[in-house]
Amino acid sequence: MTGSAIAASFALAALSYRFVEQPFRHGDFFARSMKRTFALGAGLIALGVGTGIAMLHLTPDLVPIGNGAYKSAAQLRRDRPVIYTDQCMRRFADVDHRDCRYGRPVGSPTVVLFGDSHAGNWFEPVNAAAIAEGWELLVRIKASCRPLDIQQSVSEGGLDRIYTECTEWLSATLDEIARIKPRMIIVAGTRHQLPIAAETRFLVRLASVSPTVVIRDTPWFPQNGAACLRKNRDPELCTWPLASLLVDYNYPRTAAMDLPDNVRLLDLNRRICPGEVCRVVLDGEFVMFDEHHLTASFSRTLSDEFRALLNSAP
Repeated sequence: MTGSAIAASFALAALSYRFVEQPFRHGDFFARSMKRTFALGAGLIALGVGTGIAMLHLTPDLVPIGNGAYKSAAQLRRDRPVIYTDQCMRRFADVDHRDCRYGRPVGSPTVVLFGDSHAGNWFEPVNAAAIAEGWELLVRIKASCRPLDIQQSVSEGGLDRIYTECTEWLSATLDEIARIKPRMIIVAGTRHQLPIAAETRFLVRLASVSPTVVIRDTPWFPQNGAACLRKNRDPELCTWPLASLLVDYNYPRTAAMDLPDNVRLLDLNRRICPGEVCRVVLDGEFVMFDEHHLTASFSRTLSDEFRALLNSAP
């Protein structure tokens, strides 16, 4: 089979040399006209560039997910909660919030999902639970703005600066929550090394308004899932022990026994990493669309946890 392929390649090379290369090199058509020669060169360059662009955009960017199946890495990067496209994930410069209402129509009991982008990890399952159980979901999420009662900083353009927009946004959102008095507040944030007291003060303020559920932060994968799969070509080589991915400054830093009254902890890390093993691919789904944000597809598989949570509301 290999010998036949080699023979065929030599035959094609000989034919192209005889009928393509030689006529171009020794023919009069291009030799007699500089314009034709330059036009040919421009055409060949355009063909090369066009082929490169076509390969970039049309070639499937597939990575293995096990059992001989593949998925698109580009599709993985787009597998985000709808709050990203709805602009309900507020960016650094935003100090206001949009009317981000989901779940069931106004008039139902209200649950508020509040925090930084890691609160966005839970939007899809909370929304599915709210629809199923007849709740209205109000989303109040701002990128890199941790739910803490302290001045924070943000890295932007390679420089750290005081995150004044976060302070202003948190204050306005807390005032709104106090005004509407939701039936339940779900708050989540990313790891931090700021004073625990700042976290506790914030939770006390939320709990003084409504029963509050604080969600343990997710593990952070040591590398992007698609990159790991592309490199190793085997999902079983893209796994890590859960214990190795948890740090003592995961949100909330407040110990469970020290949480304020009217606040309870929900830790779903053993659902994300069953058997204490974190996988890039679980049951055919990408778990994270980067290193530490859950895909919309995977997070929806956790909706039963939030249906139980809403049903347990006082």
